[in-house]
Amino acid sequence: MTKLLKIENLLIVFYLLILGVAGYILVNRTIEQKMAMPIFIGLFCISPFVIFFRSAMRISPFVSKIFLGIFALVAVCLFIPFLNFSFCLPIPLLIVFMFIIKRERRIGFERWLKTNKFSFVPNPPEDILELLGREKNWYCYANSFFPAGGREVPFLIWFGITFSTTRTVINGSSVPTTTQNPHVALSFFPNTVSENFKQNLESANIAHKSFFQILSPKIYEQSPYLTTTLPDGTFVCAWTTLHIASILDERLRAVKALLSS
Repeated sequence: MTKLLKIENLLIVFYLLILGVAGYILVNRTIEQKMAMPIFIGLFCISPFVIFFRSAMRISPFVSKIFLGIFALVAVCLFIPFLNFSFCLPIPLLIVFMFIIKRERRIGFERWLKTNKFSFVPNPPEDILELLGREKNWYCYANSFFPAGGREVPFLIWFGITFSTTRTVINGSSVPTTTQNPHVALSFFPNTVSENFKQNLESANIAHKSFFQILSPKIYEQSPYLTTTLPDGTFVCAWTTLHIASILDERLRAVKALLSS
C-alpha cells in the first residue's frame, strides 16, 4: 500500500484526472473553446514531465520535487482566463528540467564513485575487455566487497554503453533515433567466489515484482545476461543497468547478499 501511495504514482493519478476533466470540458464545450483549447494543450504539454518524473526521482528527488511544484503552478495558471497564454510555458520548462536532471545524473554518478571509494583502472585486463566487447566503451574501477564473516572479496566493476539506431517514418521521411543502452559488469579474481555463488547469481531474480517494476524490466531485472568463467578462473557477469546511483546500490547490495549467503 505504501508503494502505491508514492508521490510519482499519485502524480499520474492526479494528472489523468485533471486531463480527463479538461477533455470533458473541451468536448462538451461547457466553456468557450478559445478558453478550453489552451487548457487542454497546456496540460498535454506537461505529459512528458509526468512520464519522466518517476525516473527523475531516482536521480534527484530534491530537484524533481521542486519542478513538480513549478509544473503544478503552471497547471493552475492554465485555468485562469487571463493567464491561459501560459500553455506555451511547459515546453521550455521541460527542456530546463531535462537539462538539470541530466547534469544531476552525471554529478550523482561521479559522487557515487567517490563516496564508495572506487579506484579507476586505466589498463583493465584485456581478456575481460574482449569478452565484454570493446564496442561497449567500458570504463573499469576496482573495489572490494566485505560480506558477512569479515572476509574481503576484491572485484572490478565495469561501466559500458552502446548506441542503437532505429528509423521512424515521419511525413514520408525516415528519421533516425539513437537510443543509449547502459551496461554494468562485475569481474571477480580467481578463487574469490564459490560455485554456489555463481549458480545463485545466474538464477537470481526478483520473486515478486511490483506493477511498475514489470513495466521497467531492464532496470529491475536481476539475472545477468552474461555469466562466464575464464580459463584462469576469473568470473565475469554483466547486466543491462542504468548508471544511476540508487539503482547501482540496489544491484551491488543484491550481489553482496549472495556473497554473504
